[in-house]
Amino acid sequence: MIHIDETLRVEFPSSGILIVKEGGSAREFISLALSILKSLNSLIPLARANRLSLVNTKFFEGTEAQFQNVYERIFTYKSVTPIEWENRIVIREEAPLINEKINKVSTVRRGEIRSPFIKQSEATDVIMFEVDTNTLSNNTESRFLLDSSEDVYKYLSQIHDEVFSELKRYE
Repeated sequence: MIHIDETLRVEFPSSGILIVKEGGSAREFISLALSILKSLNSLIPLARANRLSLVNTKFFEGTEAQFQNVYERIFTYKSVTPIEWENRIVIREEAPLINEKINKVSTVRRGEIRSPFIKQSEATDVIMFEVDTNTLSNNTESRFLLDSSEDVYKYLSQIHDEVFSELKRYE
């Protein structure tokens, strides 16, 4: 399903639900995603999931000097000026508020993208800050109901706010 302005998609890949929204704030997305899940609950009330994930991406468009500055703050290989690079960190931790273990994934990546929100879909060099927080995939118990996943998503959103605050050191 695609919204008329093409900025919102709800997809159903094999045994999953994927909600994608371009633009807006993380808080707006969580509110929208939760309302979609509540609506879907009325259609498929017995749906359960064994894993929940929240992914947010922010883009920084800058100058070559700014991109090189970020690169040099992250990497030790200083004698090059790469046009693409990536730094990815995964941390596993207990999340007692939701009684789960979670993965916190943060990625800082330089590359070229095309987006309707940046230069009318022209190829643009950017730094992408991506945060992916998810419950563990090896717990195969279908323990999440659509109507009871709100607390988990609110918690994951709080984690995203914290990680994005940490990533501001590169801006």
